[in-house]
Amino acid sequence: MKAAVIVVAALLVTTPAAAQSGSQARVYVTGDGLYQALFDPFSKRSTFPLFHETGTFSAVYPAGKSPAFAGGLAIRLWKSVSLGAMVTRVQTQTDATVEGEIPHPFFFDRHRSIRGTAGQIQRDERAAHLQLRVIVPVTRRFDLSVFGGPSRWQVEQDRIASVDYVSEYPFDTARLTGVVLSRAEGMTWGYNAGIDASLYLTNHVGVGGLLLIATANPDEDPTATTADTRIGGLRAGGGIRLRF
Repeated sequence: MKAAVIVVAALLVTTPAAAQSGSQARVYVTGDGLYQALFDPFSKRSTFPLFHETGTFSAVYPAGKSPAFAGGLAIRLWKSVSLGAMVTRVQTQTDATVEGEIPHPFFFDRHRSIRGTAGQIQRDERAAHLQLRVIVPVTRRFDLSVFGGPSRWQVEQDRIASVDYVSEYPFDTARLTGVVLSRAEGMTWGYNAGIDASLYLTNHVGVGGLLLIATANPDEDPTATTADTRIGGLRAGGGIRLRF
């Protein structure tokens, strides 16, 4: 975020002539297909009472990767400075790894280990990003912009609430047979920053590339299970550009 602010300031100071001699467009519209990569995997450890002891299981949710969509609108306020908004959405579906320790029905301190995977763990991230943009018309047909600002996130995440298992006499082993899922959801604040390069094929229509980082602090994730989970991530892609 600090780097984006420094770049914005540099562009404002060093490129006023280019900005004034370039496009006089007032409104910019973008639509992009992006490749989304979440941050590190996260995990949850749960406990439950059984046979007068405590059983445990841990679920590790990998970092899913999936295409994302972004749509934006910016209105020029003064010279190269514009106020913009962008919406993004990404949906992922991954398998989670489950490990657990199940108490023995006859002996204390003799837990049985279980291990397996749970499929179709879904996550849905939607966000609205407010952006202060510096749009520099490098040439009549080529614009370069940097941006940054706050983001409002809405996240839904499947989590493993409990595990099912089977055990047969003499009950020295146990086997995972399934899981029970619950749905966690909530909203939180974060930030976004990035750079956009646009090449206009006509005065109003063009194509562009976008590099966007949008995330929220780990401890603000409404679906978090540990402190190392994180919303969003780095996104890169491209799409259509319109200016009027």
